[in-house]
Amino acid sequence: MNGLIARQADHTFDKLDPNFRNFLTRYGFKAGDWDKLRATPQIEAEGARFFDVNGVEDQLLGDRLMSAILDERRFAVIEPDSRIRGAMTAGLQRGTFMGEIARSATQFKSFPMTFMMTHMMRAAIQDGAWGKVAAGTKLVLLATIAGAVTAQMQSLVAGRDPQNMSDPQFWLQAFIRGGGGGMLGDLVYSSSTRGGDGLKEYVMGPGPGAIFSATGDLMQTIAGNKEVSGKTLAQHIKAWTPGSSLWFSKIATDRILFDQIQTLIDPNYRQALSRYEKRMKKDFGQGFWWRPGDMAPKRAPDFANTRGAP
Repeated sequence: MNGLIARQADHTFDKLDPNFRNFLTRYGFKAGDWDKLRATPQIEAEGARFFDVNGVEDQLLGDRLMSAILDERRFAVIEPDSRIRGAMTAGLQRGTFMGEIARSATQFKSFPMTFMMTHMMRAAIQDGAWGKVAAGTKLVLLATIAGAVTAQMQSLVAGRDPQNMSDPQFWLQAFIRGGGGGMLGDLVYSSSTRGGDGLKEYVMGPGPGAIFSATGDLMQTIAGNKEVSGKTLAQHIKAWTPGSSLWFSKIATDRILFDQIQTLIDPNYRQALSRYEKRMKKDFGQGFWWRPGDMAPKRAPDFANTRGAP
């Protein structure tokens, strides 16, 4: 950013790059403020020029510019500010019982809140109705594309062929998953997240949620409300094995290790696999390039499936 400011310093306010001029205007800088900033001696390093924010004669003006730069960084790399952190912790002190409960419940949820208060808020405060619509449309479009890429990569990682992208249901799924709504999007489609947690575990956060998930089946079994099964045991072994969810090795560990374990302790596993494959084919039109229970893949992923090819 300091390199950009140094390059723009050769121009008067009305001759600035439109995007950079909009940046200054957005943070309340006038033509006179820019003239003071561009007069600041620059730093030269190996032929490159950089703006020296510490060299600004008007220290208050330099602080305002640095604050604007930091704000823009929060748009580029989503990070919570003091507002979001205060809202997420409800103002409760760290280390206290209620303070830790609040932090556990809101852990990993600051990203969507920060996204709302940065990019979504920026779209909402654009000048005029058309400006708001244009900014909002671009935001939704890019988020939907990101959701589509995520959905296809998750299919490949799970051993399935890519989904048919000509199916409207696929783009509805991409829309829901876009913009940091992945877990909530899963709850729209089913009663659990991709990690197998229900709404109560999601609301409680990873700490209490993990304890509840680990002990829930045990307590129901002791109470006589649920029978112990090989399937349940296999699911818990997989959930509590470190590294089982690493995306780059998940498909191999699932097929070579956990599927084989479940085959040994769950007598109904093969029938369940058959039903699962039929459901994926019926609901999403997806086959398996690495079928559950197989030690090795029989073929490569069918990328022609993305356009609904037979």
